[in-house]
Amino acid sequence: MFIKLSENSIKYQRISLDTVFVHEYMPYAPDIAVKVYLYGLSLVFDADNAIDMIADALRIDSDEVLSAFKYWENQGLVNIISISPPLVEYKEIVPASQQIKHYDTKKFAAFNEQLHALLKNKDGESRLINKAEYEAYYYAIEHLHIDEAAMLAIIAYCVRLKGKNVNCAYIMTIARNLAAENIKTFDKVEERLSEFDLYDNDIKAVLKEFGRRKIDIHDKKMWVKWIKEWGFKTEAIIFLAKGQKKGGMEYLDKVLESYNELKLFDIEAIKKHGGEMDKEFGLTKEVIKVLGMRIEDIRHAHEEYIKKWLGLGFDDEVIVDLAKDCFKKNRRSLDYMNLILNDWKKDGIRNLSDGLKKKPPKEAAFKPIGTTQKSIGKVTQKSIEELNSLFGDD
Repeated sequence: MFIKLSENSIKYQRISLDTVFVHEYMPYAPDIAVKVYLYGLSLVFDADNAIDMIADALRIDSDEVLSAFKYWENQGLVNIISISPPLVEYKEIVPASQQIKHYDTKKFAAFNEQLHALLKNKDGESRLINKAEYEAYYYAIEHLHIDEAAMLAIIAYCVRLKGKNVNCAYIMTIARNLAAENIKTFDKVEERLSEFDLYDNDIKAVLKEFGRRKIDIHDKKMWVKWIKEWGFKTEAIIFLAKGQKKGGMEYLDKVLESYNELKLFDIEAIKKHGGEMDKEFGLTKEVIKVLGMRIEDIRHAHEEYIKKWLGLGFDDEVIVDLAKDCFKKNRRSLDYMNLILNDWKKDGIRNLSDGLKKKPPKEAAFKPIGTTQKSIGKVTQKSIEELNSLFGDD
């Protein structure tokens, strides 16, 4: 060799480790395989490297090193070009989902037998399983690291829900969702699937409100989130569903999310909040009526004006009386009222008589809008969802 790195340069050379390897491959690999892969990677800059160098450094024999590289070859990360003399090529790391994999069907013989048993019809014949479906399940076992028994439990559950002709994509969606929650062993899968079944009657009660009968796995998953993660009481969920006029489970999920942020989980707390909202909403309607305005979406008026004025400490009577005064003075605008009330807040004024003694804010600070105000800014999604759930579309 004409040019080579010095021994110190080789020794202190930095190696690049792909995060895909760290997250998708390393956690599931045998410890010795990880050590062999990393040590071997550190030797790629040394033209005089040899398999014995890895064996000596890790205090294992050469056969164990080759066995480790065979593991990585099976994962698609290296090529073993030759055994004698040993020659290993490190490949570019790609996500496991993009690997073109040739599975050893003998390895999955027992799994295949039980799979066919699950998919048998009344005549005792299994439905057709194509190559792509087999490989999808093998992928779940080898790359998502779901135990074979756990994967069979998932398939059995889907068969019970959808019948023998259940779509492979449906099964894999559930498998991926469970894997994402690190639910991969038989015991954990059985526990979660049993948990799904536990709430069937309650879910049916909600679906009835939406004109649906059949429970979907997504319904079950949302229900577990509402009950287990967020802490809602069943009766509270059913109560909100009954007051909901449209949108189904997905819309109910958004409504519950807004209540979760407010930390309101039981029916009494929700009803109390609803009563307060009802009162505030009534005040909003009254103020708009007094001002002689026409607004398409009064929910925004509630969120951006009435709610904030009440938060400043002004009571209903002061707000309505000010609206009447603004009408008389032809200042029929929520923006103008907002200007006045914020000005009163600075001076500690809380009643109309004291406020009217004060000089009004400069006209330059106010731009008249007129008696028709069809749109008054952006309404927050949360306020729409919350108010719709309580008041419908009126």
